[in-house]
Order: sequence, then C-alpha cells, then structure tokens
Amino acid sequence: MKFYYISLFLILHSLLANACNSAYQYKIFPIGIQNQNIITLTVNIHRTDFLDNTAEFRGPEIGWNMEYYVSTYNLNGQLISKDKAEKIVIEAEHYLKELTEVFQKKLKSVVSQNKNITLFNPEYISFCDFQKKCNMLTLENNIKKKKDYLIYKSKTTL
Repeated sequence: MKFYYISLFLILHSLLANACNSAYQYKIFPIGIQNQNIITLTVNIHRTDFLDNTAEFRGPEIGWNMEYYVSTYNLNGQLISKDKAEKIVIEAEHYLKELTEVFQKKLKSVVSQNKNITLFNPEYISFCDFQKKCNMLTLENNIKKKKDYLIYKSKTTL
C-alpha cells in the first residue's frame, strides 16, 4: 500500500513539472570594414519566462532580454573597442521584428559616424535552425584546438 501512495504521489507531482524556458544566444552581425578594422553589431540575448499579472490566465510568458553594442575588431579577430551597451526587453512574438529594428538603427548610426566604411554585402545567408549542416554551410569542431570552424564552398573559416 505504501508503494501505491508513493507511486501516485510521483505521478501526480510529475504532471506539475514545467520546462525551463531559459536560453542564451550570442550574435555578431558584421557591418563593414574601415581602416583595416571590422565593425560589427554584437547582441547578447537571454530568453526567459515571467508571470504576466495582467493576463486573465496567469501562466508564464516568454520574453527576450537583449543587450547590444557596436564592436570593432582588428583583422585577427581581436576586440579593439565596444560602445556602451543598450538594453531592451521584448515579448517573444516580436523578437525578429525588434532585432531587425536594432540592426537597422545601429547600421544607420555606424554609417553616419564612419563616412569611409565599406559595407559587407553577404553572398549567402543561412537559416539553419540549430542544425550543424545547412544547404551551403557546415559547422565542424576541432577537438584538439578546441575551436569551431565554418565550411563554405569547401573553404574553412573561423
């Protein structure tokens, strides 16, 4: 009988379990090159859940905390400088729209401050949905060097 109650308790308790919605993303969007320096938009993104007390059903809502800044790197990939970070909080359904607006705003700012910048013009943009192999792009890991490499058109890049 004791086994029955313990089993029932464990089964009922497992029905109340919720998955954690926390996730992190680190994105670098290359903007252009000026004076042998690469200028990028860097975005640190944290997805989390919160309780919306104004909603009729008080379940967890998902939101994104974004911290973004313009970074400058030398041609060896070493950070030279970065602007003061700005932060915004976004509801999940507006994530892509807000990220696009942040990029457009920072692109405009970088171009106005750097008159001789050569903007990058991507040949290919890959949306792989967290896969290691896409149509034209592959991610590989070198365990000995502890580095990840992208392979594009049979050419390996960092």
